[in-house]
Formats: sequence, C-alpha cells, structure tokens
Amino acid sequence: MRIIALLKEFSKSTRLYRITKTATVAQFHSKQSLKLPEICWLRASVWIYPSAVLTLGSIAFHTYASGQEEEDDSWRPPFRKDLPTFRAEEVKLHNEKDRKLWVTFRGGVYDITEFVDVHPGGKIIMQAVGGPLEPHWQRYNFHKQEDVYSMLEEMRIGNLHPDDVEDAIHDCDPVAEEVKPGYTPKLHPSMNVKSVQPLNAETGIGELVESFYTPNELFFKRNHHAIPTVDERNYKLKVSGVGLEEREFTLEDLKTKFQPVSVVVTLQCAGNRRQDFNAVKPVRGLQWGPGAIGNAKWTGALLVDVLKEVGLQSIVENGAEHVQFTGLDDNGTGEPYGASIPIDVAMKPGNQVILAYSMNDKPIPVEHGFPVRVVVPGVVGARSVKWLASIVLSKDESPSQWQQSDYKTFNPSTDWPTANFSTVQAIQELPVQSAICSPAENSSFPRGTKTIAVKGYAWSGGGRDILRVEVSADNGNTWHSADLQLHIHERRNARFAWTLWTCEVPVEENSGPITLLCKATDSSHNCQPESPNSIWNIRGLVNNSWHKVQVHME
Repeated sequence: MRIIALLKEFSKSTRLYRITKTATVAQFHSKQSLKLPEICWLRASVWIYPSAVLTLGSIAFHTYASGQEEEDDSWRPPFRKDLPTFRAEEVKLHNEKDRKLWVTFRGGVYDITEFVDVHPGGKIIMQAVGGPLEPHWQRYNFHKQEDVYSMLEEMRIGNLHPDDVEDAIHDCDPVAEEVKPGYTPKLHPSMNVKSVQPLNAETGIGELVESFYTPNELFFKRNHHAIPTVDERNYKLKVSGVGLEEREFTLEDLKTKFQPVSVVVTLQCAGNRRQDFNAVKPVRGLQWGPGAIGNAKWTGALLVDVLKEVGLQSIVENGAEHVQFTGLDDNGTGEPYGASIPIDVAMKPGNQVILAYSMNDKPIPVEHGFPVRVVVPGVVGARSVKWLASIVLSKDESPSQWQQSDYKTFNPSTDWPTANFSTVQAIQELPVQSAICSPAENSSFPRGTKTIAVKGYAWSGGGRDILRVEVSADNGNTWHSADLQLHIHERRNARFAWTLWTCEVPVEENSGPITLLCKATDSSHNCQPESPNSIWNIRGLVNNSWHKVQVHME
C-alpha cells in the first residue's frame, strides 16, 4: 500500500497533526499491485499520527531486510508540469532538517524529511540528502522495485532541471564509493541465489539430505548488508553492560582463555518456506523454498563463561533482561545488524550459546561470520549475529530495527495498515518443521512403481526432539512413519540438531499426479498445521505447514 493511502487508514485517530503535500491516488485492487502509469496526481491535505509513520517504516523495512529477487531499472519519474523545477544548487542546500531534507532521482526532487527517522536502512539515507539517490541505489539495488518507486513518488515536490540531472549524479560518485560492496564468496553451483547485494542464497534442496553436517560451502547465506572482511589480527570483541566490567577480547583470547566447546546446531531462517504462503495470499520478500536451513558443528567459547569473566554472577542480582549482539557489517553506514536474546536463554544450563570461531572443524568462512559469530541453539537464525563486534547486557532488547521492526508475526487478518510492530514479541524459538528434500518437485517415475523413497529433514526449536515424521501419498488419508536417522546423542530438551529421515511410501499403480505430504511431531507433541492459511502473516515468516511435493507417473 502506498504512503498516502496508508496514512489515510489512520485518519480516525484523535492524536492528529496536519501535513499538506503532493499525494498520489490510484485504483487499488486487493490482489493487484499498482502500475505506475495508472497514477494520477492531485494536491491533498491528509491527517496522520505517529503510529502511521512507524507503520510506513515497517512496510518499507521488509524490502530492505529481505532483499528482492528481481530489479526493475527501467522506470523514470514523469515530468510534472504542476510542480516547480529546481536547480541542483538549491537541492544541495537542503541537507539539514531545519531546512528540509531533499534528494533527487532521475529528474525528480523529493522531500524525505518525514521519512528519514523511519528509513529501514537507518541513517545511511543521510549520505544522499542534498543530492541524487542514483549512486546509492546502484550499490543497494534492491531499492529498484515498483513498490519503492511508488513510495518515493509520493514524496515528490518538484522536477530537477534537465541540465543538472547528469551533473548531479557525476558529482556524487565519490560519496557512493564510501559504501563498499563487500566480500563476494565463490558459490557452489547448486546454491539458489535470491539476491546478489546483499548476498542471499539457499541450499539446493537435494543437497540438504546428503549429509548430517551441511558442508560450509552449501550452508545457506543470509545477509542484510554487504559481507565485511575482518583482519583477525586487529579483531576485538567488546563486552559491557549492566553490572559488568567493560572488557575487550581478541580472537586469541577467546581461543586460549576459555575452554572450547562444540555444539551441533541447526540454524533456520525465519523466512524458510516463505514461498509456500503465496498459495494463500502473495507475500513480499525473498522467496525462500525449504533450503534456508542448515546443520553444522560450531566450536567456540561459551557465552556464559565470557560473561562470568567480566563480572556476571547472577542474572537475578544483575538485573539485566537481555543480551544484545551487534555485528561489524555496517557497510560504513553506522547502522550494523543487531539482535538480542533474553538473558535466561543465554544463561540456562544446557543451552550452550557459544561465541563460535569454528564451523565444521574449520575456521568460520567469511560469509558465515569470520572471525566470530554468536550461535544461539534452538532459536531463529536471525539472533545468531555474524562478525560479532559487541555484547551488551541490558534491561532492554536490542534497539536494532531487525529486532524491533522485523522478524515478528501477526494474525492472518492483519495487513500493513494495521500492523503495529511495537506490540508484538520478537521471534525467538521456532516451531516444529519438516520438509521433503527428495524426490524433487515434478519428478517422474515409471508407471508400475509401487513405492517411492522419500527423504527429508525435521527440526524443532527450543531443544525439542523429533518424536516422529509421517509421510502420505494419498492426501493424508494414510500416513506412513519415517525412519529417523539419529547421528549424535543429545540430552533431553537439548537437541539442537535436525533429524534426517527416510520413508518408503507405497503408491497406487497407474495413478496420475501424486502429492507427497510430510509432517513432524516434536517431544512436546507439537505438530505441524495442515494448511498455511491459519498461519499466514504479512512478513511471510515461520511457515511450518505440511510440506507438499508433487510427482508424476509416466
């Protein structure tokens, strides 16, 4: 939904203040996105209140946080005869809030003053004020989307003089170079790339069940910024917060001052299987299949040991409620990725939150957090911050936008205009999950085939074990129990690794297309829901409905 349309949704509030600006009006259809040529213009006065602006930031943030699969670089803003034309010199003067914050884009001039505070990328947007957006969007190409263009147009205040368009872009090139593209790893051919910058790629589904330990090069890649390269010789981890002695630790300190601990942990992106939600209603964001998950052996220092080293004796006496983690991946913006977990999760015996410097008995690869990544077992992967820069004990959650305005779910009836992220808890533990990895979607089998060998994975958050996995080939009328492959022994309520499974499923002879289904039940007897309808949410997160794969007989 576009900005002005969104703001109008809040027009009944009694906490109002008035703004007047150029607004867009379009014909909205519940399942059809706005096409830019359909936009018409008028001068409009609208009433808004603060939560509307916060909601606007949340809408924009999902695009920034998740990236996009495709970009549209063809759009150009139309020349607006009803608006004034400005020279670039005048635009440059508008680089402070008391003078309004202006930017230009391909011949348009925009007032972004009200948007800066809720910009999903934080203060990085200030690099563009007084000049063109083009160099910055060339670096962050996920902005090149129809929704973002439409959102920008609603902040339009004028035209940039034609003589200044190319000059303005040229003059701003050095600013763009301050934002480095980051490290680009060589990707395995089976990786399914979802976005290039920032890099996001999921493991080929067939590769997932080839090994209990996901090879480092096949482990899914999830990034919110460009990938930083860190010199381990200069690396220092800062630890501070409520009741602690502020200290810094080098990589060598973490390796030598603390007993190394190895934990086998499955990390799963909150958006894993997002694409299956589209059968209910389209969701925006990276269209992850079931490959945004991986299992690895992580080795490092226990977080609790490090916290005790700097003075933490008791969480009751300390008074802190959260452990905040911040990464080094700020890309020169001053807005690095950050997250937090409740302090009881960090301190609970058996949870084994570690500051990992090894992945599958090798130094953590750059793209997975070298030199140090916090690994939080049983919790959504978003809390396992890479390139760890600091740890802070606090009474509050991380102020990071990824903690406050993302990785939260709403009921299926909540849409963007009514979503209030401040009232919803951040995702921590994930629910029970399973997926079919083999056979692949649309695989073919000879007619007369009597059984199909089905393979997949199952996992549940919070250290819960997998009790059983069931597979059906007749739309759920008959279920067959899978054989669970237990590769390692783990204590009760401390099973943080996935379970791989196999099942020989009988099929009817001469049948047409067959839909294979799987569902898992964990040790708390939580079972996957049959349909994604009841768990659909605007962010497309935590889809753990029955997984389906259709195959054919030829």
